[in-house]
Amino acid sequence: MSKILKTSMLVLAAGIAAPAQADFSISPRFFLYFDNASQRQSGFESIAGLAVEQDAVESARLSDFFETPVVVSTDDVTSASINNQIVYPLFGGAVTMDLNRDKRTQVTFSALYGKSNSDFRTLQNINQSISALGFTANDILALTMDGPVKTKRLDLELTFQHRLNERFALIGGLRYEHLNSKGKFDVGFTSSNNASNLFQLLFGEGDIELDLNQSEGTSTVKTTDNIYSVRFGGAAFAPIGKRNMVYVNGLIHVTHTADANGKTRFTVPEIDFDTSDNIKVEGETTMGPDIAVGYQHRFTDTVGVDVRYRGIFYFPVSGTKSFDDPRVNHGLNVGLTFAL
Repeated sequence: MSKILKTSMLVLAAGIAAPAQADFSISPRFFLYFDNASQRQSGFESIAGLAVEQDAVESARLSDFFETPVVVSTDDVTSASINNQIVYPLFGGAVTMDLNRDKRTQVTFSALYGKSNSDFRTLQNINQSISALGFTANDILALTMDGPVKTKRLDLELTFQHRLNERFALIGGLRYEHLNSKGKFDVGFTSSNNASNLFQLLFGEGDIELDLNQSEGTSTVKTTDNIYSVRFGGAAFAPIGKRNMVYVNGLIHVTHTADANGKTRFTVPEIDFDTSDNIKVEGETTMGPDIAVGYQHRFTDTVGVDVRYRGIFYFPVSGTKSFDDPRVNHGLNVGLTFAL
């Protein structure tokens, strides 16, 4: 996608606040957009599932190496993150056309493009046991990740509005969001040495380690997200004089976030470990309200300004996140409209 297209597009917050004064209008816009996606605390159960899958691989590897049955079992995985909201300064515009002569029905295509720089911090605690020759060792492992994340965001939205009268309208539309993210993290490991000490006692001749094992590495993660929404609702308008108007738009949306594809590179220099893998993050389907409250002032019959605050709430109905841990997007949208 060309830079000209990216910088010329902007999201439409929730329909047009007043009927256009001509068949066609354009609206350069700015949207200060907040996203709490990195603050959500549910869904870490999928990490435990991956750990269980890895247990089978490690059990087979160790059994082959020591030529005796070895069982690796992950009993518990707890995770938490401490992050700020992601903030996107978004720039672009909207194009509106009347679909009939009485100007009661309009279609608007809008788009937005912007970038964000945020920080990501997470902590995982893992309880693991390893059994061999009738003996079992229990270890606690702690993993920390901390580093910057850069995200590029593109929002496209197609909205239809049909005016029932001067005070009410029906609104419906489609929305597409595309995000490319890249994070580079410092990774720290701390673990007890019970399993390695057990192997030394059963199979080796080395020393017993009483201290904690600590190591550091880096991880680079790249992901791509695609989000699709359908929304429908209505709008109410309250004129103030001839050139001012306040309004509220209320819609219900159904949104599907597709499985995210990405790549990760993990390096631990001190133990000469370097690996790259493709990753897949399970998507989710959400529902919730999409609400905007705004004010419009017309300087002339063909030039006006629109200021609105929009909030969208995404309550999960499928996927790894819980219903009481919604994604919340909100922000201030400002546009200058020119009717042609």
